[in-house]
Amino acid sequence: MVIRREPMGAIGEWLEVAPADGQSCLALYPRSAMADWHEKKPSIVFECDDIDSTYAAMVENGVEFTDEPKAMPWGSYATFRDPDGNEYLLRAPRGEGAEIPPSTFPSENGRGPRDEPMGLAGES
Repeated sequence: MVIRREPMGAIGEWLEVAPADGQSCLALYPRSAMADWHEKKPSIVFECDDIDSTYAAMVENGVEFTDEPKAMPWGSYATFRDPDGNEYLLRAPRGEGAEIPPSTFPSENGRGPRDEPMGLAGES
C-alpha cells in the first residue's frame, strides 16, 4: 500500500510503499531527481526520528559518513559507509506541516534552481 506520496514538481512523485502494519518501506522516486543517477546503485535507507543526534552517536561509534546531514524537501539525509564501502542513507522525515518550496525540486533535465545539479545527501 502507498503510505506516502509527495509531489516533486515536473519530474514526478516520491512514493513510499509498505505492507500494512509494516515497519519497513520501499521509496520510489524518479531517477532524474539524482544528477548522477547513472552512477548510483539502489539505496537502503535507515530512518530515525532525530537525524542530528543519531548522526552524532553513529560518528562517535566509528561510522564513516561521507557528508553531514542535509535538509531536503522530503526529509533530512546523510550518507554513510559500511566497512566494505557500501553506502547507505540515514533519513529523518520532513517535519509535519513543513513547506516544500517548488523551486527546490529538479526540473525534468535533472537540474534545479539556477540550473544547478540536484541530488541527495551532500551531492552538488
